[in-house]
Amino acid sequence: MHLGHHLVDLLTKMKVETVFGLPGGQTLPYYDAIRESNGKIKHISLRAEKSAAYAAVAYSRLTNKVGVCDATVGPGAAEFTAGLGEAYNSSTPLFALFSDIPSDWEHLRDHGNASQGFDQLEMVKPFTKWAARVPSAAALPDMVRNAFLKSVSGRPGPTVLSVHEDIFKQKWDGKESDIPSDLGTYPRLRPCADRSQIEKAIKILKAAKKPILFVGGGAMISKAEVEITELAESLSIPVLQTFTGRGVIADDHPLAIGLTGGLGTLSGKKLAEEADAVFLIGFKSGQNSTFTWTIPSPKQVVIHLDIDEAEIGRVFKAEVGLVGDVKQTIQEMLLQLNNDSDKQEYPDRLEWIRAAKKEWEDFVSDELRSEGKLLKPQQVLAALNSISNPEDVLVCDASFSSGWGGTYYKHKTAGRKVITPRGLAGLGFGLPAAIGAAAAVKDGEVYLIAGDGGFGYTVGELATLQVYGLKVTIIVLDNRNWGWMEWLNKLNYQKEYFDLPSIDFSKISAGFGLNGLRARNQRELTEALQDAKKSPLSSIIHVDTALWETPVIGFREAIGKNNKQPVKYM
Repeated sequence: MHLGHHLVDLLTKMKVETVFGLPGGQTLPYYDAIRESNGKIKHISLRAEKSAAYAAVAYSRLTNKVGVCDATVGPGAAEFTAGLGEAYNSSTPLFALFSDIPSDWEHLRDHGNASQGFDQLEMVKPFTKWAARVPSAAALPDMVRNAFLKSVSGRPGPTVLSVHEDIFKQKWDGKESDIPSDLGTYPRLRPCADRSQIEKAIKILKAAKKPILFVGGGAMISKAEVEITELAESLSIPVLQTFTGRGVIADDHPLAIGLTGGLGTLSGKKLAEEADAVFLIGFKSGQNSTFTWTIPSPKQVVIHLDIDEAEIGRVFKAEVGLVGDVKQTIQEMLLQLNNDSDKQEYPDRLEWIRAAKKEWEDFVSDELRSEGKLLKPQQVLAALNSISNPEDVLVCDASFSSGWGGTYYKHKTAGRKVITPRGLAGLGFGLPAAIGAAAAVKDGEVYLIAGDGGFGYTVGELATLQVYGLKVTIIVLDNRNWGWMEWLNKLNYQKEYFDLPSIDFSKISAGFGLNGLRARNQRELTEALQDAKKSPLSSIIHVDTALWETPVIGFREAIGKNNKQPVKYM
C-alpha cells in the first residue's frame, strides 16, 4: 500500500463520504486508493477544478461537514482560487488537496522549469486559513488533523495541503493513525458570550420601540434556526436575513421579513431604516446586506454577536459585543428571558411589522399580475414556489439570479434551502454548486436558477450530471444579455450594448442525454416544471425572460425616477 491509501483511511476516519475533484498524474495514488475503498468514499469527477471547489462549497453548507476537493499540480491548483475565495469569504469549511512536483525538483519550480511547477501555496494563502506542504509520509496524519481542525474551528474556512508526487508514492505499512473523528463536522465547539453582556443586550432589545434582528451566515453555520425564531417570538422582533442567513426562519412566519439589503425585499429596507436598535447576529457587516454600510446608521443602537471577535466593531460601533457561538449564546438569552418576571407584550412592534410585510406582499402581487410579451423572473419564481416542497433546495448562480432566488423563493420551513455565491459572487457558481447539492440532498429536489450568460460558464458540467445520475432541474433565465452590466450601462450612460447570442439550452441538453424543455409563457412553464419533476433525469427548462426587470432596489428606484445621476454598483 502507498500513501494514497493512508490519506483515504484518514479521510474515512473524519467521516468523509464524498469528494470532488479532477485527476492528475501526480494524484493517481490518491485516486487508486479511493477506487479500492469499497465505496467508503465516493469521488465525483467534474470537468474543471473550479467546479469541484464550488461543488464542495455547496455540499458543505448543506451537510455541515467539511467539503473535500482535490486538484493536480499547477493549472489545477490555479483553477481552485475562485472556489477557495468563495469558501473563505463565506466562512465555509473546505479541505483542498493539491498534488505537487517531486520534492527533489524544488529548485526547478520557478518559471515552470519543472513542468507545471510554480509556488502554488503562496498563491492560495490569501484565500485559506492554512496552507502547507506535507514534508514526509510520517507527517501526513498530524497535518490532515491540523487542516481539518483549523477548517472547523472558530470562524470556519478552507485549508489546503499540497503533497509531492514522490511522497504520494511512498509505501504505507497499513498501521492506522489515532486521529479524532469529530473534526469532519461543524460547529465543533460552542462558546457562550459573556452573561453580563447578554443582560445588557436584552435590556436594549426590550426598551427599544422598533428593534430588528439582522441575521447572517453565522447563524446558519451554528444551526440556530429554532433559537432565533424563539427569540424573535419572545420579543416580537422582525427577522431580516442576509443571503447566507436565508432560511433561519420560515417565510410564512409573521416575523419573517426575508432577504435584506440592496437585493432584498422592500419591507426589509423599510424596517432596517426605521429601526432604533439593530441586533447583528453571525453578521460580517458586508456591503450588500448593509446597503453599502449605511445601515446600521449612527442613530441606531447596535448589538453584535459573532464567534469571530474581530468582526465586532470592525465596521459599525457596537454598544454591546457578544463573542460566542450563535446557538449557544441565543439559548442563554432565552434562558434569561424565560426567567424574567417582567414579561411584556409588544403590539406596536407587531403592527409595524405587519404593515411592512403587507406593503411588500402587495408590491409582489402587482408584479405578478402585470403582463408582457415575455415572462418575468418574479413569475418564474412564483411558479417554482407553487411546485416545490419544503425539503427542496434552490441553488442560484451569481448576479441577478441570486437576487431573484434569494428574494422570491419561499422557505416553507426553516433551514438552509437556498445556496448562493456570496463569498466572491462569481458567475459560473450555479451548476457546479447544484452538483454538490444533489450529492448532499437525500430527500427532495434540487433546482438551479441561472442566467444565460452565467450558465454558459460551466455548461460542460451537464456531463457530470449525466455520468453520475444526479438530478437537478435547471431553469435558465434567458434575457439574452449580461443583465447587471446592461442595467448599469443604461442607468449611467443611457446606452445598451451587451447583447448575447440566442442559444437554445433546451436543445443542448439533448446532447448530454438530459431532458430539454422550453417555456415562453405561464402555461408552458407550469407544464415544464411538472414534466421535470416527473423525469428521472436532470432537465433544462429554457425560459425566455424580460430584460428590464431587476431585483436590485437601487436600480428599480433609479429607473423609476429616470435618474441621470451615476448609479453605484450596489
